[in-house]
Amino acid sequence: MLNAVRYSRYGPLNRYDLIKVLAITTMVIDHIGHFFFPEMTTLRAVGRMAFPCFLFLVGWSGRWKVTSELLIMACFFEWARYMLGYGLAPLNILWSIIIVRWCMAVLERWQWLDDHAWGVFLLGVIWWYPANIVLEYGSLGLLFALAGYYVRKYKNNARTRELMVSVYGFYLLITLMFYRYAVYDIVLIFMEAMLLTAIFLRFSVTKIVLPSPAAAYMLMWTGRNSLYIYIVHFLIFQYLRRYIFN
Repeated sequence: MLNAVRYSRYGPLNRYDLIKVLAITTMVIDHIGHFFFPEMTTLRAVGRMAFPCFLFLVGWSGRWKVTSELLIMACFFEWARYMLGYGLAPLNILWSIIIVRWCMAVLERWQWLDDHAWGVFLLGVIWWYPANIVLEYGSLGLLFALAGYYVRKYKNNARTRELMVSVYGFYLLITLMFYRYAVYDIVLIFMEAMLLTAIFLRFSVTKIVLPSPAAAYMLMWTGRNSLYIYIVHFLIFQYLRRYIFN
């Protein structure tokens, strides 16, 4: 259950929660395709929305501290995946978030985020392939976090728009080059990119009022427990795929 601390810290239901709910929902759809219906590539195409949402919010939040909870969960999840037959590399997305936060803290201290944004973008592009061997999505996490940082600090100005379009353009290029999708899946992925780009560029933490308090609570609960939902559903799916539906 959501405790009082999380209610008081994050306030009522807001757009931040809804972006997390969108990320969780599309991620679960993606993993249903990954584990149970690999031939249904449209499920995987829908899942291309999840990672940009999570890492955009990492950058937008401006909080680079890595909590002990996140470290413990990342280690536990990696161990549990390995015990269920999943390889150690690439490391799970929690490690991507941890490393992105460390990198963003260093880059902000060096004032690279504000003064050399395009340099950071270029480094992310150059390092994508070697980073992808170690981390899920490679250096794309850093690039989406950079875009989130710019939206938070500089709003929807010309440089922010250029940076967002460049980051998403590189993400689409990688997706189309290294993954096989049908033509209609590619169209869907491009539509997702346009939708999320528009949402991200206008993003702010605005209170959302719903007519149903129960619906608001469920959305809030889902968004604010995304870490545990991610771990639990993935391990359940992996167990079912390995031992029940193998």
